[in-house]
Amino acid sequence: MARSTSRRRTSRAPRTQRLVRNPKIVGFALVPNIGVLRQTFAGCLKKAQRAFPDLGHVGFEVNKDAGDAGRHYAYCQQHPNDSLSITFAPKAARLTQKHLLGLMYHELGHAIDFRYPPRELTQRIGSGIPSERERRADEIARRTFNHVIQYDPKIGFVQCVRCHGVSPRPRGLR
Repeated sequence: MARSTSRRRTSRAPRTQRLVRNPKIVGFALVPNIGVLRQTFAGCLKKAQRAFPDLGHVGFEVNKDAGDAGRHYAYCQQHPNDSLSITFAPKAARLTQKHLLGLMYHELGHAIDFRYPPRELTQRIGSGIPSERERRADEIARRTFNHVIQYDPKIGFVQCVRCHGVSPRPRGLR
């Protein structure tokens, strides 16, 4: 659409904006749906604690460093003091519920694996747990949450449940 030239032009001085740094909010980032992410995690953790009453606390964190440009949305970590935490990338909040549950169940599978020695884990959930770390987390999650962890090829093989993905975890997936 062409602009009309009959309007009178007014000259305005350019507006200047000043950015003010507030040291109290350095590092703060707005994460859409963080409440959903936190609430879903709390529900998943509660289920894990019902299956493993002595699992204890597993920390919840959101950090942009937990993700990359690829398929990574979260990681589980055992700290030097033996505490456990799962850190999610902010972009995890945009996943569907099926993908979020698959991701959280998988990471809680790692947390359970970190918490219990292999022999004790075998006594609690049975034998036949794979030795490969990622497939091991999936199998622990399957036995704990009663859902097969699948990998959705439509979105880069992100974990999911009831999503018509592939299972077991494809070999070579990093």
